Amino acid sequence: MCGIAIEWRSGLNPDSIKHRGIKKSELRIPAKNLKLTHFKLPFQTELDDKWDQPVPLENGNILLFNGEIFNIHPTYKNDVEYLQDFFSKPDWLRNIGGLEYNTWDGFWSIVIISEEGIYCFTDPLGQKQLYYNASGISSEMKGFKNLIINKDFDPRKPQQGSMTPFKDVFRIIPNLLT
Repeated sequence: MCGIAIEWRSGLNPDSIKHRGIKKSELRIPAKNLKLTHFKLPFQTELDDKWDQPVPLENGNILLFNGEIFNIHPTYKNDVEYLQDFFSKPDWLRNIGGLEYNTWDGFWSIVIISEEGIYCFTDPLGQKQLYYNASGISSEMKGFKNLIINKDFDPRKPQQGSMTPFKDVFRIIPNLLT
């Protein structure tokens, strides 16, 4: 189900998550030294529709989305169109965690690239994870090169924080804007 990779330093291999979709789209932002990669596995959209990602928004921001939102208003064709509208609003950042956002039924990871920075968040249960390190952000840990086992990680204990089994790779905490 779709894949997201955002690289700003070598050490990320977007093609290692190509199994997440059947269509690859890339966008380079030289001014920010970013390479955005999205692998599309369409469920609500068609393969060759206009909903390829990354999606430029009316306010100059860029949207990357992985997942499904099932309860969008019927005036929208799909969840990507709905999110494009939601994140194009001038007050989009204040709406994260607001009434409309808290009614979303589904699972997702979302990245917004703006002039101010990169904003990442996942669904409240963290069903669609995002991971990060000094190289970038990825939908899967295997998106990072040269993974080293984290000796402090104990797989027999529940993990409350952002720690992963790999040194210097962290996960975005579910339902927390990062």
